[in-house]
Amino acid sequence: MDRIRQKVIVKSVFYFGVFVFVLTMNSISALAKDKKDKVMNRVEQGDAQAQYELASRYENGDGVRKSIDDALKWYRKAAENGHAGAQVDLGWFYQNGQYTEKDVKQAVDWYAKAANQGNSQAQLNLAVLYDEGIDLPENNELAVKWYKLAVVQGNVPAKLNLGINYWKGEGIEQDYEKAWNMLNDVRMTAFDKKAKWRARDVLDQIKGELGVADRFDEFSYPSWEKLKAGFGGHLRG
Repeated sequence: MDRIRQKVIVKSVFYFGVFVFVLTMNSISALAKDKKDKVMNRVEQGDAQAQYELASRYENGDGVRKSIDDALKWYRKAAENGHAGAQVDLGWFYQNGQYTEKDVKQAVDWYAKAANQGNSQAQLNLAVLYDEGIDLPENNELAVKWYKLAVVQGNVPAKLNLGINYWKGEGIEQDYEKAWNMLNDVRMTAFDKKAKWRARDVLDQIKGELGVADRFDEFSYPSWEKLKAGFGGHLRG
């Protein structure tokens, strides 16, 4: 009798587990459908954020059939309705020829729309295009303008690039002090290891140009004030 009871208990637990699993899956499916319906309602009302979310779903096949054509359609609608994130994504697609034919002019147009809304990623992308003259005339002054706006918002890659522009005097008057301070800040605070090493590399070159490389060891990057103080307040360059 004990064995029979054990079998009954095991079967009961098994079927109860199946019941809970099915109920959970149905609940998840219902929640997903409800979320999708809410997004679609907002899309139909012209909500730019909802249009952006729908575009992302089509791009990644998240809850819908993956369709790059539909993704581009809704990214464009969201961008035309002023969604800065969609404008940045469209700019990136056009800049790199991803999902569409490469068109840097359109990339610049979409980045500019987002940049003028204060989107720091768009400001950085726009600055890099002008700074490096990527498929358009080089314009260091415009690059510096957009780098500065992005830096105000804490964009670290923009600070790195602006520091390099101050070092080289490209698009702005050469200023070793500002270059040193910006690059040293990137070296100390950036999470991106590549940014840290790039900042260190330029700082080392600045030490060489100022004639102080032999006075500080390879891994010494003092503040600008300490750098000056060590040489009586005078630096070559």
